[in-house]
Amino acid sequence: AQGMADLPLFSGMGYRIFCWAFLTLLLTVFVVVHAHKTRKAPAQAASMADAPMTPRQGWILGVLLLFRERLFRNSFVPLFVKLFFPEDDGEEV
Repeated sequence: AQGMADLPLFSGMGYRIFCWAFLTLLLTVFVVVHAHKTRKAPAQAASMADAPMTPRQGWILGVLLLFRERLFRNSFVPLFVKLFFPEDDGEEV
């Protein structure tokens, strides 16, 4: 993609590494904190898994599913599919 955009190779690599490291650290902290909370009160964590979905959670899930549908149907994904998997025009390679 960088060649198509006439950008030098590995441009923005520092930013990408920073974002990856920051998000990995953030996710690791979240998982460790959640594990400590679960270890302190395992009965409460198990009861939350069996709780029914609230209307608010249903709305959030619906919005996320709608966003996912719009992202894959009307965004860059069909462009990449056409770019990397062109339709067969009947000619052999």
